[in-house]
Amino acid sequence: ARAKKYDYKDGEVINELVNFHESLKSTFPKEQYQFTFREIDATLYALSKGENVYNTIMTIYGARFPQKDQFLQILKDFSKLNEISEEAEPQRYPNCYNTSSLNFASMSLNLSLKNCQNVLLVGDDGCGKTQLALWASKNYNKNLKIKDNGLLFMCTKDSKTADLVGGNSSSDQLTKNSDLDAWQAGFLPKHIKQGSCCVLDNIDQAPNYLPSRIHSLLSRESKIFRIPESTSCQEVEIHENFRIIATCNINNLNSIHPNIRNEFNIIFLNNQLDNISEDDLKQMIIVMLNRYRSSGIKSHFKNHEEEDHGDASDSDSHTEDHG
Repeated sequence: ARAKKYDYKDGEVINELVNFHESLKSTFPKEQYQFTFREIDATLYALSKGENVYNTIMTIYGARFPQKDQFLQILKDFSKLNEISEEAEPQRYPNCYNTSSLNFASMSLNLSLKNCQNVLLVGDDGCGKTQLALWASKNYNKNLKIKDNGLLFMCTKDSKTADLVGGNSSSDQLTKNSDLDAWQAGFLPKHIKQGSCCVLDNIDQAPNYLPSRIHSLLSRESKIFRIPESTSCQEVEIHENFRIIATCNINNLNSIHPNIRNEFNIIFLNNQLDNISEDDLKQMIIVMLNRYRSSGIKSHFKNHEEEDHGDASDSDSHTEDHG
């Protein structure tokens, strides 16, 4: 029915996709990797838009696996899903060394956003989730010529619905400014209306009710976001280009309710230094040094050196100590 809806007619690919999906469900524990009809639907939608079969499978299914060996072994049994018509080009970001993990996560992110998928980017603390989410969202908005001021919302245990959706202004504010509307929109409505991509950072740190509040935004079928809390704007039309990238610590992934988690395309980002070769490490260091130089940090260090060590004509012993 879904293939017919999206006018996708390759019966061999459809049959292999269903069998592959069932193989994954029977192989991997449900508590760790939950596969639902959403993955089949998302895959068929992307394929109907002309995406390469292999790249789509790797994005919708493979991107959630930190280690992909067993996943790839299963995929080998499905020849129609292994066909690569062209390699997907990862997004290159300035002053950044692209490791294989970053390249794959970047490619998967871009393909997901392009095909109406919201993304949950997971990984260990410090692996670069927030930075990659910001890069991807800025690139998405730039391509749509959308100003992306204020595109990150940092979730904490103290985050409230009013911060995300909006709330009523205090009576003190209304007294000071009579033109101020009683209802103040939160972080999301602007992005929902204009069709931009925004980032919900550390969504696993938010109170449980907060991710549930955005559930209706995560379905591609949703057209209206309801805000019953508002007295002036109880419905917002969801722009077709609106996207969310959320980030989450890999250890807290299962703390997010399955109904919310399963609406995202989950992409795992490895630690960028894991299994890195010596040559790649050297190249990464060179990129970092060049970035620091171009940002003026070099001159900052130089000024401190001159303050600490004085002029180069100082005593010989001074030169020997610091030369």
